[in-house]
Amino acid sequence: MGLMDVFKSNENKQLKERIAQLEAMMTPEQREIEYLTAQIAGLRQTMQENLQHISQLQAQSTQLSEEIERKREASIECVGK
Repeated sequence: MGLMDVFKSNENKQLKERIAQLEAMMTPEQREIEYLTAQIAGLRQTMQENLQHISQLQAQSTQLSEEIERKREASIECVGK
């Protein structure tokens, strides 16, 4: 382990301790706000992923509709011959 690794390890330990101190000072309301904020962020991410999936499905639906129409037209042409 290099000198920088030791320094980073010590720094990380100090930061974790400071986070624990600050969290201990939070009121229940502040903790609830922190929790709800994280939940909102997660839901927004899920919503973005779902919107992307919907867009992909709409594109696929359009493509399939176009293919169905081409095949329908080709079928009518074959029947007309």
